[in-house]
Amino acid sequence: MTDGPFGLQKAALAQVVERHPGAAGFLCVVESTAKAPSDKLRSASSDMIMGHGALLKGVACVIEGQGFLAAVNRGALASMVLLLRNKKTQVSVFATAKEGVHWLAKHVEIPSLTELEAAVEYMRSTLPPPLSQR
Repeated sequence: MTDGPFGLQKAALAQVVERHPGAAGFLCVVESTAKAPSDKLRSASSDMIMGHGALLKGVACVIEGQGFLAAVNRGALASMVLLLRNKKTQVSVFATAKEGVHWLAKHVEIPSLTELEAAVEYMRSTLPPPLSQR
């Protein structure tokens, strides 16, 4: 993620939290081809989540991918979650968007899990292919 996409993500989350205070959720999907964020963006992401306090009910972080590196990345993120000071927002880490959606539905109202899963796949289809596949 770069500063541009992060700014869009931050603004969109703020709008959702403003419209649904105390009932908003956030599903963050990191594809297997994504590069690790800089320390600056990692810190800004943490601040973004903590800044909403109890107004943000749940955050599902999805780190996609198979194998050792993906597992290490999920483990590192899960360890960072334990250090979050905002204990009013439930945060968990998953390997697939489907797992994240189903967990998030336990914390916020999601009218249709199937439609949300389909929306994730639609958004994924609109992204340019990773550089390694161009």
